[in-house]
Amino acid sequence: MDNEDLLLCCRIGKGSYGEVWRGVVRGQAADRTVAAKIVPLDGTDAGAVHREVELQREASKHASIVRLLGCFHHDEAAWLLLELCATSVCDALLRRGAPLEEDMIAAVCTGALRGLHWLHASCRIVHRDIKSANLLLTEGGDVKIADFGIASRLSVHSRPSGAASPSRSTGLSVTPRAGTVIGSPLWMAPEMIAEGLCDTPVDVWSLGICAIEMA
Repeated sequence: MDNEDLLLCCRIGKGSYGEVWRGVVRGQAADRTVAAKIVPLDGTDAGAVHREVELQREASKHASIVRLLGCFHHDEAAWLLLELCATSVCDALLRRGAPLEEDMIAAVCTGALRGLHWLHASCRIVHRDIKSANLLLTEGGDVKIADFGIASRLSVHSRPSGAASPSRSTGLSVTPRAGTVIGSPLWMAPEMIAEGLCDTPVDVWSLGICAIEMA
């Protein structure tokens, strides 16, 4: 799959590390609508994009994670082709203009927790940027976790359950962004702001903030 197979339609999102466009992949049998995430590449970002692709490819084997359909380099940028969902929880709240009902909040949290359990226990991945804009909804109402731009792999010495050790080890492998506070502050766990790196409970904290936001 390459840029010649992809036709961009309209921009549907913009973040710190790139833009997301609605696109159509032209195929021999049928066309397929996708979300195309375009991340500009430079000397410091190439490794981070490679890690994002690696982590998302592994994580997206689960139904509660947005699927990575393909990736390629074009015009000094990395292009990630992803499963297209109907909307995000953030956009749904804005359009609704009112809090969600309790059963709706429970459904969103249940789907998100299924995805987090897979990430933490099976993939040993900490997402680090759980927020309402990264919780996507399909046409059928399924919840999927998106955007692995700042996700990190747990080291072999850490505990997938997220239990703190006496030494307060973060349990995360070091990346070029280590030691800096990255993410979305309003959803960020206190220890992530204070220490920069942390363990699986930061994702649970962030989901709790999403629940408060929905309510």
